[in-house]
Amino acid sequence: MATDEREAEQPRRRINPFELFILGELMEGPHHGYLLRDILSRLLGPYRQFSWGTLYPLISQLERSGYIHPIYQDEAERGESAQGGRQKRVLDITDAGRERFQALMLAESEYSADFPELFAIKLLYLSWLAPAEQIAVLAHGRDYYIHIRDHCLEAFTSRSPSAHLPLEAREAIYRVVHFRLAGAQAELAWIEGEIVRRRIEHQGDVS
Repeated sequence: MATDEREAEQPRRRINPFELFILGELMEGPHHGYLLRDILSRLLGPYRQFSWGTLYPLISQLERSGYIHPIYQDEAERGESAQGGRQKRVLDITDAGRERFQALMLAESEYSADFPELFAIKLLYLSWLAPAEQIAVLAHGRDYYIHIRDHCLEAFTSRSPSAHLPLEAREAIYRVVHFRLAGAQAELAWIEGEIVRRRIEHQGDVS
């Protein structure tokens, strides 16, 4: 069966990358909310802000769903917090949250403008997956960048919507497309290298 036919039979769903991030970080151990925000802000870069107004409602939602729960670092801290009036708490993941994390990691999400962000977050937590699962996640990301590359390459053919434009206008478009194409090709080269490396390591583990 062709790849396009398989994709048509298995519609993909949108995944909240920040939900996956929170669960993935808590797989490493309990975290304060402010630490989660700090790590994510560094991951997203200087021009992509992650506000408390986004973080805390999501944390509350994950608590209601039973995926995470608040704990205290130790009994002494809990006693001090109670005397001070406001309890300090950290967040930990539940068994249901671990199952949710695995499901989100393995889900083939839809390709959208948010996919590169989701894919980057998945790369953080590949070590929690089996080798074959790691390769499947990488392959799903590779297919996204193949689509981007092919879309860029089509701009240089007669099928492109800009093919009828005057040469001067097409030259400006081509410069931008070349820029995007270079990025897609670089991403593809990196992903292909990771797939090859993990296949070699997996073969070594099996032998």
